[in-house]
Amino acid sequence: MMKIKPIMTAACAAALVLGAAACGAPTPVSKADMLGTTASDTTETGAATAAVTTVAPTTEAPARRVEDYVITAKERQIAYNGAFQLTGEEPRTSETATARLPELRLDNPDAAAVNAEIHERLDSLFNGYDNNGYVNARADYTAALNGNQILSLAVETRSVDTPNSFFMVYNFNVETGNRLTRDEVAAIAGTTTQDVLGEIIDDINTRCDNLDVSGGMLDQMERSRARSLAQENLDQAQFFFDENGVLNAVYRYYWIAGAENYGALLKTSFVCQLQR
Repeated sequence: MMKIKPIMTAACAAALVLGAAACGAPTPVSKADMLGTTASDTTETGAATAAVTTVAPTTEAPARRVEDYVITAKERQIAYNGAFQLTGEEPRTSETATARLPELRLDNPDAAAVNAEIHERLDSLFNGYDNNGYVNARADYTAALNGNQILSLAVETRSVDTPNSFFMVYNFNVETGNRLTRDEVAAIAGTTTQDVLGEIIDDINTRCDNLDVSGGMLDQMERSRARSLAQENLDQAQFFFDENGVLNAVYRYYWIAGAENYGALLKTSFVCQLQR
């Protein structure tokens, strides 16, 4: 919306001062005074009025939508009764769920590379849906745009038998078209990668501390803890913003039963610092 900004001229300011001084009582104006108004006086008055109503234009960035940058390239209804972390979905009582494959609509090499990676990892899954009708895995995604600028796309694939989640995370600045690094995403949240990893470390320790084991199982638990906290594992953690601007982290942790390691989703205490 364009904002109107009055411009005060010296003539206007003087008129206001005189008006304030004469506020006590009106001053009679003679007929001669009225008839003494010249064409030049009228011209000056018109110019002052025009100056007061001069419009100072301002510009605002046009509102953007997630749908402008991320579309659903493929969508299927599949047999599935597991949970899903990205959507906070508890184990389903129904055996039917939606599987979706996203695609970025950014015209640059980074986005093209991401689209190629997504198709490489998920096309076989969707081909399986079409050919077999049942596949022991599901894919879905969430996307958010924060500060009218930072686009986050997070994809989850989750198997049924283990169950286990795997994540693919991508962040872009839609104004520049550039893909953002993990450090850049953390900085947008007003923090550092190390501080976010600190919350992941606390989450891993809480998982391990809450497991009631003893004897040889305790030793195994501590080995799993150590592998989870290893720097090479923490280096694989990724960050993204959700629709509320909250910085989320996805990481893997090692466990003593089932699959060797599992995918975890953590909502951190940090939020996007750009105005929404």
